[in-house]
Amino acid sequence: MKRTVLGFMVAPLWVPMAFAAALWLTGGQSGAIVQISWLSFVFGYAGACLLGVPAFAWLRARGLTAAWVNAIAGFALGGVVLYLVLVMVGLLLGAGVEQSLFGALVSFTTWGPWIIVCPVGSLVAITVWLIARPDRPAAAGY
Repeated sequence: MKRTVLGFMVAPLWVPMAFAAALWLTGGQSGAIVQISWLSFVFGYAGACLLGVPAFAWLRARGLTAAWVNAIAGFALGGVVLYLVLVMVGLLLGAGVEQSLFGALVSFTTWGPWIIVCPVGSLVAITVWLIARPDRPAAAGY
């Protein structure tokens, strides 16, 4: 149990690091890099806590503890978190619920954010898996 908690405390740190690296490589301004890194930090941990923990528990309860299963689940959950973020941004900018939902769906046609977010979701899931090792019997004290 302690290893699982540690995994979910450490693994979401990949999200702000990936966004900061992507912005830095594309020539982003330092102020924007810091702001996006903080936002991605918040959304990374929120996604890990609200979606990742239940998904991890659900997979573990069904004996689906292979690394590739966790990687695929992380890839999918990364996409779900991005979709929810896009919907929230639409709502915060004053769009209606229907416009926000549709606008987030339309964003599937622009691959930019999806190319970063979904693989980072896999990276987060694999990191949790490497730390928690749900495929092994629980060791004493862990």
